[in-house]
Amino acid sequence: MRVPQELINEILDRLSIVDVAKKYVALEPRGGRFWGLCPFHTEKTASFTVSEERAAFYCFGCNRGGGLVQFVMDVEQLGFREAIELLAERAGVDLRGVAGGGGGEAGVPRHTYVDLCNRLAGTFHHLFLTGAEASAARSYVAGRGIDKKAVERFRIGWAPRQAGWLHRFLRNKNYSDEFLLQSGLFVQRDGQIRAIFWGRVMFPISNARGEVIAFGGRSLEEGGPKYVNSAESAMFRKAEQLYGLDLALTWLRDHDEGSTPAATSAGRTNGAVVSPTALPDSTVPTVAVVEGYTDVIALASIGVPAVAPLGTAFGSHHARLMKRHGLSALLAYDADAAGSAAALRSLHELIRQEVPTGVVELPAGADPADIVAAGNGDELHERLKSPITSFQYIIATTTVGKDLRTPEGKEHTFREIHPFVQDVESVITREALLQELALQLGVDFDVARQEYARLTGRGTDGRARHARTPRVQESAAPSAAGPEVAELRLMLAIAVNREFFKDVRNQISAEDLGDKDARGLFIALEDCFRRGEDDTDSVAGRLEPESLRRLFLQKLASDEFTDRADTYIASGVQQIRIGALGRRREEILVRLRHAERDQAEQEVSELLADKIHLDSELERLRREPVLPHEPRQD
Repeated sequence: MRVPQELINEILDRLSIVDVAKKYVALEPRGGRFWGLCPFHTEKTASFTVSEERAAFYCFGCNRGGGLVQFVMDVEQLGFREAIELLAERAGVDLRGVAGGGGGEAGVPRHTYVDLCNRLAGTFHHLFLTGAEASAARSYVAGRGIDKKAVERFRIGWAPRQAGWLHRFLRNKNYSDEFLLQSGLFVQRDGQIRAIFWGRVMFPISNARGEVIAFGGRSLEEGGPKYVNSAESAMFRKAEQLYGLDLALTWLRDHDEGSTPAATSAGRTNGAVVSPTALPDSTVPTVAVVEGYTDVIALASIGVPAVAPLGTAFGSHHARLMKRHGLSALLAYDADAAGSAAALRSLHELIRQEVPTGVVELPAGADPADIVAAGNGDELHERLKSPITSFQYIIATTTVGKDLRTPEGKEHTFREIHPFVQDVESVITREALLQELALQLGVDFDVARQEYARLTGRGTDGRARHARTPRVQESAAPSAAGPEVAELRLMLAIAVNREFFKDVRNQISAEDLGDKDARGLFIALEDCFRRGEDDTDSVAGRLEPESLRRLFLQKLASDEFTDRADTYIASGVQQIRIGALGRRREEILVRLRHAERDQAEQEVSELLADKIHLDSELERLRREPVLPHEPRQD
């Protein structure tokens, strides 16, 4: 069932888009709106703006924009229904009477799913703490150096060994089989519903807000997969979550490490841009990035906030998540070949997102959990205080096994490292990195620059080398002057100031507009008006092509149609009416000539009467003074 528009309107009325956006982006007031670094792409100058008055956001850098619902969909990577349910929770609007069906691919209501996961995390945790069967699990956790405080904080749990226990338990709690199959906790095989988790140490997986949305389970038996996660669904995509992020953010806020994540723009300190290859700055909140659940928990037990990907490689979503929360990173991966390869992949993504990153060198064959379990937490602390820069690590790792005294060794090393240089946004930083690389390889800097340009087709300034003159990019707005441009500008002004549309629609119609984009805007506004949908996302969602939707959002984010909008709209509507009557008059004149040629006296008489009436209307409109429209709210 679709969420009724009245409830959506109530949710939007109760919430401030600025207050919601501030939870994700550091915003500063300027010129009647709020500005900050865009959470959706890498930038150094704030081009992301949020308007409270128009309940809209827009980035002039990447052209992403919309209303409150679209912002939450984009920033949280949610579907429409999921975003509405999240906003409803924040607004205190009860959606429990609204059936699922629109809530993601599986049709599971988000609040029901999250409620199940949170309740189940408590049950698993209780069984871990008190169950006789969980004694081996408690011994395993203690052996990994995880103390009781960390067990409580991360709500470590135990899923009983009986394969059918979880299904019976939840059926007794009145959860249907259909719902359980959609929850990601069960699979159906040979006609039977079976739990994914049984006989495993359980690790609840939470999103950045602290809501449990999935589980990871570790087997203590030999054979079979060591770790499994909840099945992926609309509610849980493991490539978009970092284990421990919610607790790391809470720890940073409570301990006031530098600045709180919500108030810090990634990669910026005191207004200065931090090089993505520099060591994490002390004024930017820093978390350790590790490989597994127990590494995260072990580091937390010695007072170090940490996160880990969920059994998948650290990817672009993870790096953007770090940037969005204003974090810098300390990579602390296993000191083996697999750990080095994982670190290089992670550095690619972190450098692209300009997340300040350092790399911690661990003892060979040890991971953070091993070090803590061995009672060497103090040693690990010292290593975390003395990381090397990401580029130092890249050079050291890439040169292993290569003879840099030979031309072949130098060339192979340069080929492997230059993509990391290319990832860096700053021209100054790229130049500095190439200088460092040239020094390490023992080659002339100018030679290194030439080779970089040859491999990338670009110089260190980012400009193409020997490229053809680029074609001028087509503007989103029509370039030709004339009535079509005037019509589109008028409809954009009305779309930006939608309170005037109720009066405008009684004076003109879509058929009165000659420009197809202007007609598209009118039709979208009319459909929204009839359905009682007045928010930005409802209008933008109805606009095609994409260039028109983008143009609408651009104008909404600008001040172009704010000054004397009432007079501008009134004058424009009058011109549209005059133009529409003029076109009808021309049509009548054509028909009149044909009727006179065919000697159709009755038709001639009727057409002459229509022409006289139109002439009178046109004369009246041309003499009528332009009075500003009053917005109608009734």
